Amino acid sequence: MLLGTDGVERSMKRHTSSASTHALRRVWHFLSRMDVASGLILLVLLLATFGSCFPQLTSPPTQMPSRWEAILRSRYGALTGALTAIGVFQFFVTPYFLLALALLIASTLLCTLHRWRGIWHQVFHQSVRHSAAVFHLAPLTAHLPAGETDAQIDALGRLLRTLGFHVRAERVEGTLYLRGDRNRWSPLGTLATHLAVLVLLVGAITSTLSGWRETVTIAQGQVVPLERHPDLAVRNEGFDIIRYPDGSPADYRAHIVVIHGGETTTQGIISVNKPLHYHGVNLLLHSYAAHGHGSEITLLAVHDPGYPLVIAGGILLLLGMTISFYLPHCRIYAQAQREGMLHIAAIPDRYVCDFGREFDDIVNELQKEAP
Repeated sequence: MLLGTDGVERSMKRHTSSASTHALRRVWHFLSRMDVASGLILLVLLLATFGSCFPQLTSPPTQMPSRWEAILRSRYGALTGALTAIGVFQFFVTPYFLLALALLIASTLLCTLHRWRGIWHQVFHQSVRHSAAVFHLAPLTAHLPAGETDAQIDALGRLLRTLGFHVRAERVEGTLYLRGDRNRWSPLGTLATHLAVLVLLVGAITSTLSGWRETVTIAQGQVVPLERHPDLAVRNEGFDIIRYPDGSPADYRAHIVVIHGGETTTQGIISVNKPLHYHGVNLLLHSYAAHGHGSEITLLAVHDPGYPLVIAGGILLLLGMTISFYLPHCRIYAQAQREGMLHIAAIPDRYVCDFGREFDDIVNELQKEAP
């Protein structure tokens, strides 16, 4: 009886494991679909647009200054409490926005993994031999009488090499096959674009969860710690205005000292569009006010750990799109049998019309060289 019970338990465990694996596969295939990824992109854009319609607070509503509460109530009136409750004033850290971002990241990653194998095989494992169907399905085809097939294939290969094609030829059972590829690395641009979107999303969510900014007002000679980074303080050493010969302002400069852990660590000048960087915190000149006893400056302190990822993702996206749009992959297939026909087909990824003229020139040149 015990053996029978153990067998039933093992069978149930296998069934549960199989059901879980099947469910994971269904989720994988669902999230790796392009239409699902497109829908999630649209959803995130709509949510981001909605959140941008409201002022976003850097501190929780329970900690916001009374002046901000007064401003919000003057703008939204009786709806302020309900809007605060659903989190519209900190919309980009709400669970529903972060969940949409997480789903988009997962979908982008799965789409990239789903397409990786096919694109990798297309770039690095291209077969020279091809079926006859390509000469019926390709957008550009030509059929020429085959005389001396070896000579014709060699002539076609030389012509394609002069046009920047990587050419390979192979004979199989009396049939000569030729394949030419130009910009054969171009399909990797698609993967670069997918990876760029993923990096951009990770950078955005990193900035949302870990980034912060605050303003700090410092009188001349005063030391003020940062609220978000209490170990970091800033001392105002003075403020001056650089002027042109006609007296108009040319630049505004704040002389500051950064104090970390009670010790002076660095000093420098902050001017317009020239912040001071210290251990992941950027200090920017926000405003100033002149008093009889000196100047008072307001600095904007920004910590944005996702910024490097966003820049890297932007560069990668530009690179991937440039490769995909301006260096399209073009393939030319040829097949010839002795005393038969020389079949030629071309499949460009983009710009079929433009490449059609080049394909006609290739065919005409090949006909001229025919004996």
